[in-house]
Amino acid sequence: MAVFTTLDSQDIQNFLTDYNIGQLQRFEGILSGVENTNYHIFTDMGRYVLTVHEGKVSERDLPFFLGLIQHLSAQGVPTCSIVPRQDDKLYGHIKGKTAAISVFLDGQGTKPDDITAAQCEAAGEMLAEMHEKSDGFTIKRPNQMNFNKWQHLWMQCEDRAEGVVAGQVELINDVFTDLMGLWPMLFAKDLPKGAVHCDFFPDNVFFKDGAISGVIDFYYACDEIFIYDLALTVNAWCFNGAAEFIAARFDAMMAGYQRIRPLNDDEREIFGEMLQASALRIQMTRLYDYLNHPGDDVVIPHDPRAFLKRIQYWRANPPCA
Repeated sequence: MAVFTTLDSQDIQNFLTDYNIGQLQRFEGILSGVENTNYHIFTDMGRYVLTVHEGKVSERDLPFFLGLIQHLSAQGVPTCSIVPRQDDKLYGHIKGKTAAISVFLDGQGTKPDDITAAQCEAAGEMLAEMHEKSDGFTIKRPNQMNFNKWQHLWMQCEDRAEGVVAGQVELINDVFTDLMGLWPMLFAKDLPKGAVHCDFFPDNVFFKDGAISGVIDFYYACDEIFIYDLALTVNAWCFNGAAEFIAARFDAMMAGYQRIRPLNDDEREIFGEMLQASALRIQMTRLYDYLNHPGDDVVIPHDPRAFLKRIQYWRANPPCA
């Protein structure tokens, strides 16, 4: 579940006084997701989503997150666009936490075993379109989940990692060694870069009637090279629930992406390393969360083997971009 901040009708009614979206009729908690608190709210003017930002979302980053949503929405991307307050601010405060209201997006995400090649093609096109349309967004935010962060997480996990999955210490250390030789070289290349989603997972991309109806959850968005965001998305979409690679999904996603934004030679050259790097990034956060979760049923930790298998796959099977 993902209702960490409990609100009652009076809390929400008080919050809505700063908006022009009508009178509250009813509300309900949204139990999907793992980091922020979300409520469906129904007023006499429509249906909306109220998001209360929990500990991982800093208020100083909200102008980037929410501003990027608005920028892409204005460019025709079906995002969870933010409803401005009466003073034109994009967020307020409730119970001492920041909170924002977004439009309700009809549709739903897709489970790993239910993803189709057609969905991957559409997702690739949408990701490329978002990359292209991020041009002109002037607010900057460095990637907080960068290589140094992965190393820091690994330092906190390495001595316990072997007890979670046997053999992963050697594998992860080998990947870190390889990437440490590559990472400084990335800054010498003029790789296409801009504001990216960095969490373009199937549960954050809604489909309705076979087409993408909306993109949500921009709270990992940052400035980053586009090829890294694409690699992260491939790892999210092109493996099934058993972490088995599905070639038809990969081919469809790459075709969809490059129909909008073809990769250049420098991007193709490092794509294999980016696939390993982006899988390592998810493995580090999931391993840390697995080893440090509170042990209750509020948040169920992800399988600590799923992205390790992706790393193993890409090391044995370099891609043809």
